[in-house]
Parts: sequence; structure tokens; C-alpha cells
Amino acid sequence: MREVFRRGAIPVAAALLLALGACAPTVPREALQRSAAAHQAVVVASAPLLTSLAAAERRNFLGQERSESEVLREGNDAVVIAFAPADAGVRSSIGDPPLAGAVRQGLTVVGDYLDLLVLLADGGNIAEAQAQISVLTDSIAGIAALATGGAALPLVPVVEALQPLIENLARQRNAEELRRLVLDGAPRVDALLAQMEVSSSAIYESLVTGPSNEAEGRAFGDAAARRAIIAEMRAHEIAVGDFVWLVRSLRRELSRLAAAVRHPDSAVALGALGESSSRLLVDARAVARAAEILRASGRR
Repeated sequence: MREVFRRGAIPVAAALLLALGACAPTVPREALQRSAAAHQAVVVASAPLLTSLAAAERRNFLGQERSESEVLREGNDAVVIAFAPADAGVRSSIGDPPLAGAVRQGLTVVGDYLDLLVLLADGGNIAEAQAQISVLTDSIAGIAALATGGAALPLVPVVEALQPLIENLARQRNAEELRRLVLDGAPRVDALLAQMEVSSSAIYESLVTGPSNEAEGRAFGDAAARRAIIAEMRAHEIAVGDFVWLVRSLRRELSRLAAAVRHPDSAVALGALGESSSRLLVDARAVARAAEILRASGRR
């Protein structure tokens, strides 16, 4: 989540006219900082999984069944002869293939929306909110461009459901109505997280397809090689399970942050947000440390 606590200088008259709830209670800065840190920790913890997923998507693309006229092979090496622009994601050395890219961008969309909630909670003004809405609009456009087919396709209707909300937000100049619209968007962002959770099945399948095929092919009958493959698949299983756990925790964080924005003077809402942020931060950092240990051991 990007830093949103610095305030740019704006004319005093505009600030008085445009302040979002200037006289209303705001969520304590410390609580907002914890929430921001928790989301960023999830992004960091998810990065190794998404890097592995991107590599797996590219390997799986090359491993697809094709006629001999479509592929040039030599031993274990192969290259697809034809090139389609739609396949650029799985045939480039930069960027992400569709599923890894859609999930990574989905986390960005969630972070940009949380930034908008933070602005509301911290008493931000309409000018700042509109700037953040522009950032959120670009993020949603990015995920829409990535989720064009295959395992990423189920994300499309969820992203499309966000479009009318963003269009209404971009047109809004009334502080109270803007606040209402932003808070009304929380269930739609939650739906995006829910679909990312569902996508874990496709993520796991993409990760283990190559190792599984190898275990039943080249490594068949080689007990040591098969044990190494099983260890690799087990590491993927844990990584995907951790990802699902973090996404579920992020959904809880989103819900509690929205509740705190609605009721900034509620000790119950603020306490629930603090507990959620602290737990998510600890869990995400633990996942990141575990991934680092596994990478150091050469198992991932």
C-alpha cells in the first residue's frame, strides 16, 4: 500500500469547502499505519508464490500438446514455431503471464482501494480522494487487460462490477456522497478477494502440473527423483495454502477498516481493526520468512 499520510499544500478556502468530514471523528493514525503495513506485508509474502506461478505458466505453455508441425524439438528442449500476440505474457522474459499477473494486479487494486479508505479515515479532502480514485481506476484497467482468458477469466465479471462504482466516484464532488460510494464499494472489492481465493485451485494446478508430469515420465522408477518432486509439490501446496489464509485475513482487514471508517468513534470497531491488522502483519511476515527459508534450501 503506498504512503498516503503526507498532505500536499492546498488553498485554505478549498480545504474548508472540500474536506471530507473535517469536523467528524477520524480513525487514529496509528491504526491506519498498521493497516497499511499489513497489506504491504501480504504483497511481499505473496511475491515468491506469484514468481513461481509465472514460471510455471510459461513452462506449461511450452508443455501443451501440439502437432509436430507447430513445435521444433530437440531432446527436452522445444520452441513453438508460430507466435500470437495474445501469448506474449507466457513467451516474454518480462511482465507476468495471465494468472500470475491478474492475481498480482488484484492485490494492487485492493491496496489502492484501501488507500482510498485510509484517506477517508484520515480526514482527506476531495482533491486527494479524486487523485487516489484515478490511481484505482488505472489499477482496475490493468487487471481487466490481464484477465483475458484461461484460469484468469473468472476474475473478469468481478472486475467489471467495479467499473460502475469507479465511474460514479470519478464524477462525484459532494463529500458525503463520495464517502458513501467509497464505503459501498467494499463488498465489490471483497468479491475480488473472494475470487482470488477461488483461483487458488488454478494456481496450485499450474504449479504442480510440470512436476507431476515429470514424476510420471522422466523420473518414473527413480525413487530419489520422485521424492525430490514430491517435496517440491509439497512446498507449493504449503505456499498456496498460506496465500489463501492471507487472502482470507485481508478480507477480514478490509471489512474491519470499512467498519472503522463508518464508526471512527467506536472503541469496538477500532479494537477489531487493531487486532485484525496486527494478526495479519504477523502472519504475512511469517509466510515471507518461511518462503525465504525454503528458497535458501533449494526446494523452491
